[in-house]
Order: sequence, then C-alpha cells, then structure tokens
Amino acid sequence: MATILKLVGLTKDFGSVRALSNVSFELESGEIHCLVGENGAGKSTLIKILSGAIAPTGGAIHIHGEIFKSLTPALARKLETETIYQENIICPDMTAMENIYLGTEYRNGIFYDKKRTIVEAKKLIDTMEVDIEPLEILRNLSPAQQKVVQVLKAFVKKAKILILDEPTASFSMNEIETLLNIIKKVKLQGTGIIFISHHLDEVFKIADRVTVLKDGEIISTHKKGKYTSDILISDMTGREPSTFFKKRHHQAGEIVMEVKNFSRKNVVRNVSFNLKRGEVLGFAGMVGSGRSELARLIFGADKKTAGVLFMNDKEINIKNPHAAIKHGICFLPEDRKRDANVNYQSVADNIVISYINSISALFRNIRFEKKESKKYIDLLKIKTPSESNSINNLSGGNQQKVIMARWFLVNSQVFIFDEPTRGIDVGSKEEIYRLINELAEQGKSIIMISSELPELIAMSDRVLIMKNGTLVGEVTGSDINEETILSYSIGANKLVS
Repeated sequence: MATILKLVGLTKDFGSVRALSNVSFELESGEIHCLVGENGAGKSTLIKILSGAIAPTGGAIHIHGEIFKSLTPALARKLETETIYQENIICPDMTAMENIYLGTEYRNGIFYDKKRTIVEAKKLIDTMEVDIEPLEILRNLSPAQQKVVQVLKAFVKKAKILILDEPTASFSMNEIETLLNIIKKVKLQGTGIIFISHHLDEVFKIADRVTVLKDGEIISTHKKGKYTSDILISDMTGREPSTFFKKRHHQAGEIVMEVKNFSRKNVVRNVSFNLKRGEVLGFAGMVGSGRSELARLIFGADKKTAGVLFMNDKEINIKNPHAAIKHGICFLPEDRKRDANVNYQSVADNIVISYINSISALFRNIRFEKKESKKYIDLLKIKTPSESNSINNLSGGNQQKVIMARWFLVNSQVFIFDEPTRGIDVGSKEEIYRLINELAEQGKSIIMISSELPELIAMSDRVLIMKNGTLVGEVTGSDINEETILSYSIGANKLVS
C-alpha cells in the first residue's frame, strides 16, 4: 500500500492556546486509520485542517506526493479528499439519489440522464446492501440513512481520502453495523480512511491502525493486533487529575430531585437518576452522549417524549424554563453567549433578568436591582468597572459569574452547570470551583456536566456516565478516576484486539 497522506510537524495555535503541537501522521491507500482521544484532544482541529476549513500555524501536508502548507475546501476536493462531519451536511429537499450523484451526474450529451442514474443508484445500493429508496426525499430518511448517503457519495466520487468524524453518533447497533460494513467496502476500492470515534468497540472492528491524540500531541500509533483497550485508555489519559483545586467533600443530605425514565427520540433514552442535597453530581461522556440534551430536558428548554420529574417527593411538570425557575431549578448552558447572556446589555440587567421575570410587578424597582447587582458583583468578585458595563466587555470567567449571580438572586435550589469552566483561564476556573463548593456547603444541589475529566474527578461526589443517550455507569469514591470513567464512556471494558 502506498502512503497517500503524510502530516509533518503540524501545529495550530488559536491565540495563546496551542490546539495541535508537532503532529506527524500517515495514511495509506486501502487503510482504515482510526484516530482516538478524549474530548479536546485536537481531533476536530486536525480534520478541519485536512478539509481546508482552517489553516495550520506550522508544518506541512503531503498529499499524493505534493507538499502544501495549507489547504482550502476547493483544493481538498480537487485532491480527492472528502470529509463527513458528525452533523449531516446534505441537501434535504433533494432525493437520496440526487445527493449521491451530486456533481457526478450521468448525462446524455448535455442533458441529465435520470433513467440511467436511477439504474446505477439501485445497483450501488444493492451492492452495498443498504435499505434506502433512491427516489426518497433525503429529509425523510433517518440520520443513519443520511450518513450512508454521504458515504455513498464519496464512494461514487472515488475519493482517495475519506475522513469520517464520529459518524455513528446516536445510531442504533444495527445502524452502526450497516455503516461499518459500507466503510469496509469503500476501503476495498483503495480509499484511505481516517475514522474518528469515541467508541472503541467500533475501532476494534475496523481499524488497521490506531493513533492516540492527547492534548494536541500524538501519543502513540498501534497496528492491528498490537493493542488492547487498556493500552489505548492508558495512552488517552496518561495524566494525574489536576491538583490546583479540590472540593471539600461532605456527607450529602436527602434526595431533592428525581429524574425517572426521561427520553427524547434518538437523543436521550430512558434516563433515571437522583440528586441529593448538598451534592455535586458529575456527568461524564463523550461528545454526542446526550449529557447536554438531558440537561435541557430537565430545564424545559427542550420537550421530552417521556419521563417524570420529582422535587422533594412531589411530581412537577416542567414545560418551559420559566416553570423550572419557579421550582428552583436553574441552568448555566454550555454556550453562554448564545443561550445565557443578554448580549450588549449591562451586567446589572443580566443579573436581574430572571428575578424580573419571576415576579408580577408592573414596574421595575431600579434602586433594588442596582443594590442587588452591586451585592453579587462584590460577593462573586466579578471584575467590572460598574454594574452598567456591558457584559460583552467582561472576560469569559466573569461572564460566567454574572450568570451564576442571576441564579443566586432567585434563590435557586438545583444548579445545572454545563461545561462551567470552558474557555476561561485557570485563575477564573478556581474561582468557579470555589463558588460551586460554597453552593454545596449551603445545601444547594449541583449537576455538573464537563468534558474535563480532572475537573469532574476533583469536584464530584458521584459521577454518572452517559453513552449514546443512555446512562451506562455510576462511580463513587476511589472509582472516580480517568481510567474508569473513560472505560464506561467509550464502552471498552471487555475489548481485546
């Protein structure tokens, strides 16, 4: 097999943050080379460079013997490189057949030859042994079928390099098997495939080689038959949890919230758990595991299809965020700028907005709002010239504390934090940890969703692990460690190669 792709010393900086550091990697024709690593390891950055979406800061890309400092999307396609992202990128109002042959249509002279295209599409679908009707409108197909269409499109283009980013997220076992079988058949035409997955069971089924990426660096590369799940997990973790902050653990109280059989079609599946007074309950899982989606269901931001919620042994019906706030549940979402901040409004307005919505007064009490805003600015040590300063002028950590102040003011009892320290510096992280610790000591209950395993390990009394929309594990005490959590997250407990 010939080497068709070679990365030499690839580096990518985003400001002062180094996402990739001196990455060297090879892909051969007719090979499935799996790329694995924890959330934030640099996998997405790497494939964006290969697809031409972003340019590297340094290093070289060798494709088919040519050397490039960077690619563009058009150049990547010209070099016969196709990238299939986790989110389906399709033409939803066209048929499956039209999507498959988009850009490679059969023609009779200058005219589109629909009859031949239908014949060839049916022949291809039969050969690949997939259940897709060629003339079905794409939006009517399942997410798994839509992903298959994308792979078939790359197949008919005879792509030399195919990159798949978490292609099986939220698929059923049968759908996963179907897609993996198709990928194996694509490999047989000489295509080199980079397959990115959090699920080691998939990796063991199809990989010719596996490369582990961690903190932007290549840790190891293993040939088929030369690795086990324990070896990969050790390579993926390979570090002790952060020691810059430790939660002061104490005995949690009675159960204050129970989630029973929460579901949302294809996203969250029959999830049940409880939350105790004064407890920090961590939620772990890879991207697409359903953690954030579950939080949104609890807060009423999205509608569940099944499930019951109890607060203090009383069943409650949360139809929207307003109802959740009324029952003492608050939510600090992952994307604060999009889902939490009232952008370009003052710090004071951002702090008091939920309080204003929770009361029935005809007029605002500006004096009270100003007094309370100043109180929480001082209490949470929010760095701002004044309460009238725009929230957009604050650092990420201070914006995060403004949203926390919002929930302090309405006296919330259950705090749901989704990636509470994402995008903020170490000093601000420690401040957030201190506030979470103080909330727990005051008897508040915290659900903490995080992709940072050292963060979860340091802060959590218990950790629940999700995979494919379901709860797959619960760890406490000394079992709250990277190896155990990661094993549940990727379903690798009993895999051997």
